Amino acid sequence: MIKATTELDSQGAAPSLVRAVQRRMAPVGQCLRMRTSGRITSVDIDVTFSGQPDGVVRLSRTAVVPSGEDAIETCVEEYLSKVEVPDAGDQEQTLRFKVTSIEEPAEPDWLVGGTGAQVGHCAANETPFFSCTVGGDKTLSVCGSTPSPRGWLQYRFGRLGAVELAYPDDRAYWHFTYEHTQDSRGESTNLEFRDGGHHFTVSRQVGGGEKNFVGVRVVRDGETVSRRGCKGDDLVVDLVALSAVVPLAVEGKYENERGSVSIRDRGQDELGLSLDISRGPPSYNLGTLDDVLAHRDGNRAVYKSTEPGECTISLAFEPGRVTLAQEGSDMDCGFGYGVLAGGVFLRKR
Repeated sequence: MIKATTELDSQGAAPSLVRAVQRRMAPVGQCLRMRTSGRITSVDIDVTFSGQPDGVVRLSRTAVVPSGEDAIETCVEEYLSKVEVPDAGDQEQTLRFKVTSIEEPAEPDWLVGGTGAQVGHCAANETPFFSCTVGGDKTLSVCGSTPSPRGWLQYRFGRLGAVELAYPDDRAYWHFTYEHTQDSRGESTNLEFRDGGHHFTVSRQVGGGEKNFVGVRVVRDGETVSRRGCKGDDLVVDLVALSAVVPLAVEGKYENERGSVSIRDRGQDELGLSLDISRGPPSYNLGTLDDVLAHRDGNRAVYKSTEPGECTISLAFEPGRVTLAQEGSDMDCGFGYGVLAGGVFLRKR
């Protein structure tokens, strides 16, 4: 049995980048997965197998971020194919991925967009999705970019030229969720994130329960600790454009006539997926999953399992709905006879 662990020992990289890598590198099965969000072009990795009958086997390689992608994934098999590793039987073997260097782009090509002039805390080469004065001499801005496949984003608050809060340090999009709803009662556009125990919501509300509010709300332990509305004539609001940068807020329950899908946001592009679906009459056979791990990429996610058979369930999120598609038989996925996880499920509010 091989157990995978990770370690970071990169000298010379910017401290904020090192912190970002620490948060985004994790062993997944027998693989190392790292989200890069456009700030990393390659990493050098030392790999150590211990617990071998003949001692320790060491390898090293450079993992390059594929063009147009924003992640690195490197797995045990890639190393096993390069060296003969003795079979240790039932003895536990440890695989350690050690990142020893981080290479950033030579030019900051992730700074895409911009208005040609500074807007609030957003520089001229950054896109201001939201900016306004929120009382006194404090300014709130949401600045970012819109390259493919994903942009970056950062919330900034404070006096112009003296930012008090800039979140997140690594500017990765996956720290945020975006939601836009519209019905007969009104329209709501929200950008949300959590910093420590505080839940921030940058909003544009027209009608509904909170009529015509534009600004930011901060909640801690269920209580509103700050609510700052935009004032003055310097308002810039383009939150709807964030749908090209930030994934939808997908946590919640979705239903159709055959059952339900529940989604829990675990953070860092991971979702907890639960299913409770039925074949319907006359047998009413069931298919269930309980908070299994699905890996998210933007507004899509995939759950894969090899037990009892090869099963893949793909999820495509749109505002207010999710569409499921299943690869593998009912038996492969551990479902009752004739049960398939497919179709459109509508979000329950």
